[in-house]
Amino acid sequence: MPSRAWLFCALSVLLIVNAFVPLAAQSVEIFGWAGGAARLFGIGIVYYVASFALVKIGLDAEQTSPNRADLFVALAGICLALLPLHWLAKGALVPLAGYLIATSRRYSAEWRMGVILAAIAAAVIFGALLLTAFATPLLDLDGAMVRLVTGAAGSGNIVDTVASPGSGSIERVVVLADCSSIRNISQATILWASMTQLFRVPITRQLIGAGLVAMLTIVVINTARIAAYVYYPQHYARFHSETFSSLIGLASLLVTMAIIAWGILREPVRRPG
Repeated sequence: MPSRAWLFCALSVLLIVNAFVPLAAQSVEIFGWAGGAARLFGIGIVYYVASFALVKIGLDAEQTSPNRADLFVALAGICLALLPLHWLAKGALVPLAGYLIATSRRYSAEWRMGVILAAIAAAVIFGALLLTAFATPLLDLDGAMVRLVTGAAGSGNIVDTVASPGSGSIERVVVLADCSSIRNISQATILWASMTQLFRVPITRQLIGAGLVAMLTIVVINTARIAAYVYYPQHYARFHSETFSSLIGLASLLVTMAIIAWGILREPVRRPG
């Protein structure tokens, strides 16, 4: 029988894979297998980082046998993961994360997995619900930040550009859900959880502060990206291209990782038992 950590590690990865099957299938349908793979099947790289962290934690875990409750939870999770209802796989991440955190010793392998799963659940479920329920005020806030930085006119989630009427350039930018800072902040949260738990760093106020700085930096980068549309509307197609968006995403990822790593390195050299 697999150890408790390996059991929940395998279940966690299975649920994550199931949750993103529709997105991966859509990527393959549009770009083919080679193109889809080059684009990571449309899945954010932070989810690959999180999956790597889960597997690495499972490999390094103590060989503790699962109890009956563990087996029941694992069996229920496997059943949900094998159903072609991918929203169930996403939903199952919430109780699984809660179960691991509640029933595991603090900073044990299973507890650390629970923290990572909680961050993933917050991104794929609560982040999406937040954008659905409060889309208007959240997108309006993004628009207001861009107007504050650029001094542009507009209202709500609409920002006027510097384009001259009749110039052929876009005259206004509409901030939609895909450009929302909330979406990017949720990915920074996953990265923070994955890195801190992978290196078994105790969660301190200083480390939480580093995570907040990383999230704020993500907001700044996202605001600057939209501001570029306002200042250089003639280059909107180039700025909005897949290549440019990928470069901005990579820059955001590297900056976020650097800030979180800085926070981790500033912590005392100690590992929880």
